Amino acid sequence: MQADKAERLRRQWIAKGSPPCEHAHLDKEYMEGMDTGDKVCITCGESFAPSELKQDPKTGDWRPKSN
Repeated sequence: MQADKAERLRRQWIAKGSPPCEHAHLDKEYMEGMDTGDKVCITCGESFAPSELKQDPKTGDWRPKSN
């Protein structure tokens, strides 16, 4: 997901009152076509640095460490 699209999602999420998000689906973040190394929640637009993530050993999916 492009970083500008993630920013729009974040603003929309805040406008909805910032409800809790499970961050169930993360996507790579890109800026001007280059991978930033971060992952972005496709629901709320929150961005996570690699140090904030853990990989599920069963599915291989990335999740925030706090979830």
